Amino acid sequence: MRPNDVVLAFVHKIHDGRAYLRCGTYEGVLTELELTWDLREAPISIENFVSRHQEVSVLVTAVEGKKFSASLKRLNGNPWLNPPEIGDTFDGTIRMVTEYGYFVFLTPELEGLLLRESAKSEFAKGQAIYVRVALCDPDRERIMLEPATKDSSSDQDSIVAT
Repeated sequence: MRPNDVVLAFVHKIHDGRAYLRCGTYEGVLTELELTWDLREAPISIENFVSRHQEVSVLVTAVEGKKFSASLKRLNGNPWLNPPEIGDTFDGTIRMVTEYGYFVFLTPELEGLLLRESAKSEFAKGQAIYVRVALCDPDRERIMLEPATKDSSSDQDSIVAT
């Protein structure tokens, strides 16, 4: 067994947001973070994706001795392989409000952070917002946003989340 192998594993236990897997003589774990790229699924419950005594195809992400880590979401592509570029604009939706800023859905698989200090006004969860990518770090899976305004030149370049 090696990283990036796709294997058929048996779910023998589900506990504390993890599915414990068996594949031959290997023991594996599938965490909630590795279930889906779709951020609209939050909060994520592992029971919505796998069940005890089920066989499931997973991508092996790491192997150490006879133990492995697994992913379901990485079987379905990775939105970070083709990330947005600095300057791209989005019609987004506020997903979460924190003391330091706003998490904004850009697409079902990507979200970014608009810091309060950069925001021109206060926003509420579910509110629509037009934003521009200020910084994108695909290695850390982080996008920093800034407010944007729609004008005739930027409408052609905007990406609309569906």
